[in-house]
Amino acid sequence: MMLMKRFLTISLFFLIVPGKSILTFAQTTSGESVITSDIGFSVVGAALKTFVDGKSFKDSFDRVTVGINSKPAVVLSYDYGLSDMWSIGMVASSQQLYGDLDYAYTLNNELREGVVPYTMRRNNISFSTKVHYGGNERVDFYSGLRVGMIFWGINIDTNDDRLDVLTKFTFTRPNFSFTALGGRAYLTDHIACHFEFNLGAPNLVGAGLSVKL
Repeated sequence: MMLMKRFLTISLFFLIVPGKSILTFAQTTSGESVITSDIGFSVVGAALKTFVDGKSFKDSFDRVTVGINSKPAVVLSYDYGLSDMWSIGMVASSQQLYGDLDYAYTLNNELREGVVPYTMRRNNISFSTKVHYGGNERVDFYSGLRVGMIFWGINIDTNDDRLDVLTKFTFTRPNFSFTALGGRAYLTDHIACHFEFNLGAPNLVGAGLSVKL
C-alpha cells in the first residue's frame, strides 16, 4: 500500500504543474506503443470467502472451514495509439490465492479430519480500448473498457477425493471491466508512474511503471 501511495502522490504532482490547468491533460500520439507493469489490489479474496461461507457442504462434510488469503495481482499491459485520442491493446494478469481447508467427515464409521493447504490462481487476458484526454505531454489521462476471459486453477495438497470440493471454484468465465480513470505521469520522455481505478477484474486499484517505446 505504501508503494501505491507513492505512485499516486507523484501522479497528483503532475496535475498541478504551474501554468497548467487540470483540464489540459496529455494524450497518446498516433503510432506510439506503451508497456505498463502494475501491482493491483482487488477484493476477490473477500468475495470468494463470502461465497464459500454461504455454500453448504453438509452433504460431504461434518465440518469444513476454508481460510482464504490473496496476494496482489501482477498486471502487464500493452497499448498502441490509433490517434491522439484512442488506443487499443491487451492486458494480462495473474493473482494467487492460498489458505487451508480444515475439514472432518465420517466414512464407514471412521472419523477423518485434517488441515490441508491449497493454492488457487486467477489468470486474466483481455483486449482493451482507451480514450485519452489530452493536451500536456507529461501527463496522460484515460478511461477505457476491457473484454476478455478469466481462468481459475487450483492445487490441493491431498489424495483425498472428497476434498475435490474446492474444484467447484475452478472455472472459466468472460470478463468485462471498466477503467474509470487511469493516468501516466512521465518522469522522463519514456518512463512514467502509472495508476488506475477500475470496476472489475483484474484489480480495483493498481499502480506501477509505464515505458513508452
